[in-house]
Amino acid sequence: MPSTRFALYHTRSEAVLKPSFTIVALDHSLKMSAMDQSHIEVDSVLVMLSPTTVSNEALEVLSQISAVIIENEFSILRFESKDETKIASHLASKLDTFLYEKINEIRSE
Repeated sequence: MPSTRFALYHTRSEAVLKPSFTIVALDHSLKMSAMDQSHIEVDSVLVMLSPTTVSNEALEVLSQISAVIIENEFSILRFESKDETKIASHLASKLDTFLYEKINEIRSE
């Protein structure tokens, strides 16, 4: 991702059995091409996988995770930090809010 220290790879495949999100902290930085074709130094690789056939709800959660990653400078810095506890806490807080809003949306229908 341009202007960050991480790469985000995502795909849907029949080889994937269940949705997953994984962060791989690299021991050494890698030079990679970003989406805008600029070159960036990458310290972490974020991998988001999903089966080809998956529920809309699962796709919504994965989409929300993607949105959280690039939500603002604080969020980008959190995912660049390599601090598993802080990243997990940040993501859990954001997903908790997302799910609370979804539940309220469903209840109000």
